Amino acid sequence: MMGKNLTAVRDRNGLVISGFSQPIGEREAWQVSSFNEDFLLAKKAAASTDTVMGASFCSTDVFADFLLGMHLRKWSGAVVIDSGYGEKRLYLRDGELVFATSDLFDDRLGEIAYRKGMITLDQLTESAAKVTRGLRFGQVSVRSGIFTDFELWLALKEQVKEILKSVFMVDSVYFELGAGRHESSEVIFSEGAASLVESCYGYGAMFRSFVETLKPTSWVTMQNPARAEEGTFLGDLIAIIGRRISVKDFINQSKLQRPYILSALMDLVNRGVCLIEEAKVRTFDEYGPKLFAIRKLVKAYEIAVKIAQKAFEDESMLFPIADLRSLVSSFNIDMPVFFLDPSGNISPESTYSIYSQCSFVKGRYEFFEIRIKSLIEFLVQVTGDHLSDAVVRQIRSSIREYYA
Repeated sequence: MMGKNLTAVRDRNGLVISGFSQPIGEREAWQVSSFNEDFLLAKKAAASTDTVMGASFCSTDVFADFLLGMHLRKWSGAVVIDSGYGEKRLYLRDGELVFATSDLFDDRLGEIAYRKGMITLDQLTESAAKVTRGLRFGQVSVRSGIFTDFELWLALKEQVKEILKSVFMVDSVYFELGAGRHESSEVIFSEGAASLVESCYGYGAMFRSFVETLKPTSWVTMQNPARAEEGTFLGDLIAIIGRRISVKDFINQSKLQRPYILSALMDLVNRGVCLIEEAKVRTFDEYGPKLFAIRKLVKAYEIAVKIAQKAFEDESMLFPIADLRSLVSSFNIDMPVFFLDPSGNISPESTYSIYSQCSFVKGRYEFFEIRIKSLIEFLVQVTGDHLSDAVVRQIRSSIREYYA
């Protein structure tokens, strides 16, 4: 498959393709076929296609629906994907996603475990040095005590999810189907393939919406560095940012592929660690049918926070924002989306992320609805525990038209 490192130049009636990572033998014949106006597939002429059931080039929106269809059909096999950033393989058994692999360095188990905060950089370096052809990273990590067997299981699930998320971080993909292909290792997701695909597709929609706001003149400015824990991947990125850095320089100073470092930047922005200056303004049709209901819930929470804060101030008591942050953190186990600003409201970046997912993914409203309602009810409970029932009644009365 052709990635973004290859270039093709017309030469009379042919194409000159350059940029291969390894030399091509003189006797190797290749066939090039077109899938749309700007996508070419190059294959060795002698390559066997017996195991390829079909191939297609499509938008990632369509690809998400395709995966959901294969889940409903309980299909088994491998989906081989080229998104322009390495070759990725999704393995399905009876319609459930059971494993994923990638030839991209950034998708290796150790790299993902480090970025997810499951291991330190020293542990990554130490384990990677012991990996051999017959001894995988996971085996090294368990035998050295870095991972327990359960922690390795969780890390493998994170690797599969991160690879699936990366597929939806681009606009379009080329993919092939191979029936009967499977890996020796498999993991099971309790949420099921449909929920997993929907979640990762939602992440991709959120990511692409964020990237569209970045301009050549955009800057990354440090805001709250303490929110990124020292020694973690996000904490280490703070050293690159310093006080202020252009988005272009931030990308260039990282060894990660562009989508992965921008994903990390989005995470830092969502967490309130830094902000983007001179970015394009994101606009959403908040009154449209896709966002109207979720907008009402966000508004209800804002009203509840305002009333509760005033009541706590009147009683000279501290507003329990730390407890609200703890609840919000529990929402981010699968995907870092929910973050509060200093006043306790859902941050603007989090609101944009929620809106972008609800705009593109049909089932995401219910996902966010239950979490925002949970946040509202927790705030009401805490307020009643520390103050009076009169304040609780005031909150419920004020948000009734938004909350219903």
